[in-house]
Amino acid sequence: MPLPPWLRATSKLVLNALVLPFVGYILWSSVRGHEAETLDAARRFDAPTALALLALAVGNMLMAHLAWHTITRRLGIHIPYLASLEVWAFSLLGRYIPGKVMLLVARTVAYRRRGQPVVWVGYAVILEHLFALASAMVVLSIALTQVKAAELQALRWLGWIGLVPLALLLSPRLMNWGIGLLARRLGSEERPGLSTGDFVLFLLIYLCGWIVLGLGNYLLIWRIGEIGWSYFLYVTGAHALAGIAGVLSLFAPSGIGVRDGLMFYFLSRIMPAYQATLATLGLRMWLTGCELLVIGVAWIALKLPLARGTTNGRSG
Repeated sequence: MPLPPWLRATSKLVLNALVLPFVGYILWSSVRGHEAETLDAARRFDAPTALALLALAVGNMLMAHLAWHTITRRLGIHIPYLASLEVWAFSLLGRYIPGKVMLLVARTVAYRRRGQPVVWVGYAVILEHLFALASAMVVLSIALTQVKAAELQALRWLGWIGLVPLALLLSPRLMNWGIGLLARRLGSEERPGLSTGDFVLFLLIYLCGWIVLGLGNYLLIWRIGEIGWSYFLYVTGAHALAGIAGVLSLFAPSGIGVRDGLMFYFLSRIMPAYQATLATLGLRMWLTGCELLVIGVAWIALKLPLARGTTNGRSG
């Protein structure tokens, strides 16, 4: 029996009220006594660094959209690339609304207006998050099984455990069974099955996106704590996993508290706590600022007469 709307809303508020103060206290307590060092680290950022971070964040988002566009086309959903990009970018606003439902609603409404079946858009959203999570686990698993740092030995088990469900989740037979079941239940037309090549392609696109984002992660964290290059895969996988955990945390807008708490935990394994706090807050401001910028550009593009004229097509 589904929960009443008021109870769902109340539970989300309660969870936010518990998580945010707890994470905030941990971050604040780690900075106390290191105010001078924290300010000194914050002053290391300059205009070239900011521009590089902006370019890498946008590059990551373009790769994430390419994965979405590829998934939808493999499921037989055809709209022009630029239309897909505008809808995908604007739907990111849904991450900042508790429940994350608006992300799905924005896409289904936009695709339905272009004559595309809503049910397959929903399934594409599921595949999108599944492969984003799987690719994040790949990067972190490789990093944890290869890194030699003594402070990460306790986390090494996570790398090996993460490979087991990953192998199961990426089974084409399992995914195609889900596609067929969904089509039969809804009386929808059957869609061509996804091949192993499709799965590998989805995973590779997301991996490339995480590497691009990882360069930004590493640059920002390096400017604060000057960590070695050997930690590149570790911070890339940690941030990817924390980010996906934040997206899947339905009660937290943009994963606030969840993503930050996980990122602080992972970073505190390789650098002093006050530096980990500054890096965590820097990562949050960096990506949130870039996402809001892209959402604003997408909103403007969707309002332009030229955009409306070129995005109503059904193929491209």
